[in-house]
Amino acid sequence: MRISPAGHTASEQGSADRFTGPVCMAALSGAEAPGTVQVNPATSGPRRHGARPDTAMSRVAIEEAGAGADTQRQDQVTDADRSAP
Repeated sequence: MRISPAGHTASEQGSADRFTGPVCMAALSGAEAPGTVQVNPATSGPRRHGARPDTAMSRVAIEEAGAGADTQRQDQVTDADRSAP
């Protein structure tokens, strides 16, 4: 096992390089080339850069995600209140 001057093993150093490389840094900064395929998180489907998303599906997905989050949060508060002395 090789150890780098910074004290990292070779596998740890490789992991760090993946997240600081030019491709990853460009993705983290939001830079993208025109014409690349994007994934719309609301519909989970690919679309071309500049294309309109399917707004009806986007709204449904957002509403379902919001309703689930509210219900879960409400359950957590209720359980905490019940266990209070």
